[in-house]
Amino acid sequence: MSADPKPNVVTIGYTVLDIPPSVNHYWMTSGKRRYLSTEGRAWKELVSVCLRVPSIPLDRWIHFDSPLEMEVTFTFPDNHRRDIDNYLKGTLDALTGILYKDDSQIIKLTVQKQVIKGQRSTSIFLRRANEPTA
Repeated sequence: MSADPKPNVVTIGYTVLDIPPSVNHYWMTSGKRRYLSTEGRAWKELVSVCLRVPSIPLDRWIHFDSPLEMEVTFTFPDNHRRDIDNYLKGTLDALTGILYKDDSQIIKLTVQKQVIKGQRSTSIFLRRANEPTA
C-alpha cells in the first residue's frame, strides 16, 4: 500500500495479486434468484484480506462519503482476448465497505489492461475527487 504523506493530498494504492472473475462468472442465477458465485466470494475475501491492514488507518486518507476518482490496472498473464469492462464490477463491489460506502461515489474511473507473461494482478489507485494529484 502507498499513501501520500501530505495531509491535503489523498492517494491510496493497492495491488492484489490476482484478477477478479469476469462479470460472467461473478454472479450466478438459479431460477429468479441471483447470487454471488464461489469465484466471486473468493475474490471478495481476497480483496478484504489484502486491504484490511490493521496498522494502516484508512480513514486518515479516505473520507468514506467523498466523491472519488479511481484508476484500475488489470495485469493478465497472456494475450487471450478479454474485455476489461467485464472485470470492473467485481473489483468495484469488492471494495465496497472497505475503501468507500458505495461504488456510486466514484465519479471518475480510468481502466487499463496490460499483459505481463505469467503475472496476474489488479492495481487500484484511489483519491478524493477534485484533489490535486501532486
